[in-house]
Amino acid sequence: MEEYNSILMYVWLATGIAFLILEVGTPGLLFFVSLSVGCFAAAICAFFDISFFYQLWAIPLITVASFGLLKKFITLRGPQKYKTNVEALIGQEAIVTKIIEPYKGGYVRVKQEEWAALAEHNQTYYKDSKVVVIRIAGNKLIVK
Repeated sequence: MEEYNSILMYVWLATGIAFLILEVGTPGLLFFVSLSVGCFAAAICAFFDISFFYQLWAIPLITVASFGLLKKFITLRGPQKYKTNVEALIGQEAIVTKIIEPYKGGYVRVKQEEWAALAEHNQTYYKDSKVVVIRIAGNKLIVK
């Protein structure tokens, strides 16, 4: 191994490690991880006495390839979608606690909480009837 490539190998390794440290400071982007992979590829090129020109080309090529692979890996898993807050009430069964009349509304109990409710098609639901929450309009549940 030439002395020049030996020094470059350590420079590329240090740069790759610096990019990994930067990634820790910016979670979620995975941009710096890709750059560090490119630098590690250049370090491997330097280890095998490949010219500086090819080392410089290895960085952007491997960075783009690793970024594409990371993006593909992340999209395969897909975002985890959990319903939270009032979105979690949609589809839940509720019990009418105060009669729901057309154009007036009433009250229902969902998961131990009392909510103002309106009927979907202006129907009447009597006390202790079971209904299902189909959507939310403002601070009222729309039930059927």
